[in-house]
Amino acid sequence: MQDFSRGNIWLLPHHTVISKDPADHNHLLIDDKVAHIVREIFDLALQGYGIPKIRKHINKQHILRPAAYAAERGETGFERYFEDNEENRYIWGENSIRNILRSPIYAGNLAGYKRISPSMKSRKRLSKLPEEWEVIPDTHEG
Repeated sequence: MQDFSRGNIWLLPHHTVISKDPADHNHLLIDDKVAHIVREIFDLALQGYGIPKIRKHINKQHILRPAAYAAERGETGFERYFEDNEENRYIWGENSIRNILRSPIYAGNLAGYKRISPSMKSRKRLSKLPEEWEVIPDTHEG
């Protein structure tokens, strides 16, 4: 089993509800400002809501979507989505909801080796099935 805490192998989602601890790079922290949104998404899913219904529910609450939150925190590359329309900051896509629900990081697990290179000469990186990912359970609070 590979130790994912060494080097720069943390594979964190861009919405960074979970981020690296500046004092200890092997420790992950939960961002309390947006953690309640992720918990609400999981609660709605457990109640039987589908992804489109969860999306509508979150959009009604006028909550910043993940890319807008990242831009607000100073991360680069996200502002292009909001240049034309400020309201786009609050419109969640179904893929954002789906990615949150499918990501093992929100359950307290780290997952790595999600993509492989067929050879050293190839720049292609083929995706692996989730069953083939290397998962380290209980690495942080979920």
